[in-house]
Amino acid sequence: MAVLTQSVTADAFLDVANLPEYADCAVELVEGEIVTMPLTNNQHGEIVGELYYLISSFARQHNLGRTLVGDTGFILERNPYGRDTARGIDIAFISKAERPNRSRQP
Repeated sequence: MAVLTQSVTADAFLDVANLPEYADCAVELVEGEIVTMPLTNNQHGEIVGELYYLISSFARQHNLGRTLVGDTGFILERNPYGRDTARGIDIAFISKAERPNRSRQP
């Protein structure tokens, strides 16, 4: 007998990730499946903070784009069968050249 499992879509992921059973861990969506990870430690925070400072300072000095930190959520893949991937990225750089023009969005 086959057992069918339902994938979580990126649109439904936020609601699922906010459930009480995930309060003590970090969660990401990998190909429609909820993946839990332990919370980060001080060393991780220090390394991410230092890297953010270096990348952000350089990007600002050269007017290259924006730098985000703090497990900012990004939808990396939308699959037509609902097997989406959404991850919390430690540090993200969004190039000014690649970023869509926000003034044209509704």
